[in-house]
Amino acid sequence: LKTQPVLTEAPFSVYPNPSHDRVNIIAPPGQVSVIDVMGRTIIEAYLPEGKAELDLTGLNPGIYLVRSIVQGDVRQVKLYVY
Repeated sequence: LKTQPVLTEAPFSVYPNPSHDRVNIIAPPGQVSVIDVMGRTIIEAYLPEGKAELDLTGLNPGIYLVRSIVQGDVRQVKLYVY
């Protein structure tokens, strides 16, 4: 018999969403990026504790992706900036 590894779902949340000047991110410790609709990385941050507050001032209103990549596991969520 083969056994399947048990995958645990680590939290990944971005709030408030929509946001204007700051956003809180909870994700597994690792690299987090904010990417615009053209695919350009606008903000990169490392979350050593799995939590961070990112400053969004200077970003144009629109839709962005917040992407977390940890050990090959890619998660992303749309972020609405107004």
